[in-house]
Amino acid sequence: MGSLGVGPSRTTKPPFPTMTIFHMHIRAGSELVRYGCGTEYPNLTHAHAVAIELARELAADAVRSGRDLDADAFVIADSEGKELAVVSFADVLPKSPW
Repeated sequence: MGSLGVGPSRTTKPPFPTMTIFHMHIRAGSELVRYGCGTEYPNLTHAHAVAIELARELAADAVRSGRDLDADAFVIADSEGKELAVVSFADVLPKSPW
């Protein structure tokens, strides 16, 4: 019997996929600066793809404004601050043909 005493007991899935909160930090040398306040993504692969796009946008903004990009990478961390992945700015920029 189910928890209400009616029908068989079943384990049901939630009606939507669970999301995990990932934190993005910017690494500049030995300094780690929090970027935002944490965002829910379905998985680390999705958070990694977002970090790549953010890195490209920050690099493009630096080029457009004529300033140096004073950062090395995005660090993706979990709620406890454990580093899960790193997206290097150098790795996401287009390679020069020269």
